[in-house]
Amino acid sequence: MANVLFTGARIFDGSGDSAFTGEVLVQGNRIRRVARGTRSIPTTGVTVIDAAGATLMPGLCEAHAHFSWNDSSSLETIALGSIPTHLRP
Repeated sequence: MANVLFTGARIFDGSGDSAFTGEVLVQGNRIRRVARGTRSIPTTGVTVIDAAGATLMPGLCEAHAHFSWNDSSSLETIALGSIPTHLRP
């Protein structure tokens, strides 16, 4: 995978601090460096993408679910349910 540098991004890092303008270097599928401001990460050998003020933020995940939708009394009974049970409206 290519190395990609996002510049001019508004970075929301999820730490509780305010978003800031900066750069993010991605190598392969990993974030390798985050820097405040501009032109602080070398651009040699990377594909540069100007984020033009767009917001970059960590990936999102489902952190809230309701497991009682099929009238099961426990997670174990949900796991044992048939596929048609899980797919019913």
